[in-house]
Amino acid sequence: MSAEITRQDVKGKTKVVKGKLKRLWHRDHGTIGDPGQISQGSSTSLEATPTHCREMHESNDRQRDVNSLGLHRKSDNKHQNGESEVSHSTLNDEQDNTVSHDKPNGEQREQSRRRGQSIDTSLNLPESAPPTKPDLWQRGFDDLEPEKQQLIKSIPMPKYNKTIECNDVKLNPDTVARLKALNGVVETVKTQYEIDQEKSRIKEPAQKIVKAVLSFQDFIQAAVTFDPTGHATSVWAVVSVGLTMTQNYRSQKLVWLESCTFLADILTRYSFVEDEYQKDPNTDEHVETALVQVYVAVLTFAALVQSLSNRGRAVWIWKSIYGDSLSELQKSIDGAESHLDRWLQIVDRREQRERGNRLLETADKMLDSVNEIHDRMDLAELKVAEEAHYNAYNGEEYQECLHETRTELLEDIKSWATDPDRQAVFWLQGMAGTGKSTVSRTVARWLDNEALLGGSFFFKKGGTDREDAKRLFTTLTKQIMERLPPHLQQPIKKAIKDSRDIGSSNPQEQFNKLLFKPLKSLNLGLQAPLILVAVIDALDECRVPADIAAFLSTLPKLSDMKDVQLRMFITSRPEPSD
Repeated sequence: MSAEITRQDVKGKTKVVKGKLKRLWHRDHGTIGDPGQISQGSSTSLEATPTHCREMHESNDRQRDVNSLGLHRKSDNKHQNGESEVSHSTLNDEQDNTVSHDKPNGEQREQSRRRGQSIDTSLNLPESAPPTKPDLWQRGFDDLEPEKQQLIKSIPMPKYNKTIECNDVKLNPDTVARLKALNGVVETVKTQYEIDQEKSRIKEPAQKIVKAVLSFQDFIQAAVTFDPTGHATSVWAVVSVGLTMTQNYRSQKLVWLESCTFLADILTRYSFVEDEYQKDPNTDEHVETALVQVYVAVLTFAALVQSLSNRGRAVWIWKSIYGDSLSELQKSIDGAESHLDRWLQIVDRREQRERGNRLLETADKMLDSVNEIHDRMDLAELKVAEEAHYNAYNGEEYQECLHETRTELLEDIKSWATDPDRQAVFWLQGMAGTGKSTVSRTVARWLDNEALLGGSFFFKKGGTDREDAKRLFTTLTKQIMERLPPHLQQPIKKAIKDSRDIGSSNPQEQFNKLLFKPLKSLNLGLQAPLILVAVIDALDECRVPADIAAFLSTLPKLSDMKDVQLRMFITSRPEPSD
């Protein structure tokens, strides 16, 4: 009796659906269509058109789709009685219609294979790169008990009688099956929503389901790529199963819809999460583990729903098992989600901290670059004698001591330059033509090779900026700056910045501000001092006697320098000329 009532109920619902579909067809197309044709699914306003896929009608391909899924279920009494199949768009209770009741014979399999190949060849689509990251759904499936795995495998896939054409997924039979199944879920949900949208008690959960499905629609192709084993597709199919089961179990319809809403919400959200996971090559292993825990809980939930749908369908099942069991599983999923959220927050905070550190490092580098530019500009404003250093090309004859000459003198100078306990000044005097400048160049070259040279200044009469001491200390300051490591340059940089007009000051003030005070302030904490030697050649050729006197007045202060010792190697005639 109850079976007869169910058939009548299905037939009545079929008429209602046909009427609704006919009205929708007229509304969207403005034409008079054949309602029978609409009910067969040839073209309706309810068909789901994913963003990444377009659909083409192909008749008589239902058996091929079923074969590609490889799913088989026991025949329902209605089919055994020979009753004709009700169209999928009527959302009848016979979900069994979506799968094959008999194993396909060899000819059917060959026909299915040829059709699958013809689809691939005709579309001539590029192959997508295989997923490079672990299939987390498969890991979750592997963690299930064997009986739950069997329940997941037995979930019927919604049928979708259209050919799928996509740009990024190779249309092998397995991919076609999963794409059709997911599009079947979309079509089922949207159609069921049209049927039930006027019933106030179920309107809210039905709206939530359809919104979730429409949000997921754009990820259908990506979902197939990320889920090559099809376990997530099976969970989506549970949503479709739950919706179609509500046709015969009206008293539990709201509960079923709420469960379907819960699953649809979880699956949609984690489609986005999975998409981000696949894009990130450095996902934390704790996040992967937490994702797997969520998928295990979701698959367990789906297995229980499938188990309930396979039972005797008595009311006591829903009251005694459904409410308690599914409620506990929902709590389990919520707990797994909370665990995942905590890890995502930890990883996010760590990544934010790392990004912040990188930004700070970048900002520091940019600031250093800006400061370096400013320092160079400040240094460029410091007026110097460009041709005063020992190896400057100025058209003069360049000479150094020949090999094995002046050896005793040079050894004495080298000993002085490297001994921290020696005096701060080495003064070499000699008459004109005795080779003082030759010795100075030789000493400067050796000091430079030994990283002991602070700077050099070769006076010359008639040499414009080399015939007085106006630019002596500014020139030495620039050369010393170029030889000091960056962290030791700061006191001198500050002195240059604080004394914009230092170039016009007298030699004593230049020495005090640019060299003596900055270098004396350096506290290196070294056992041996840092020695820098300045080579001053031909002091007697300075044409301003006052400049010579000013220079000589600075020499006693050199002995006050401790961590950084500035020494002077000076050459001149015995008495400065007038």
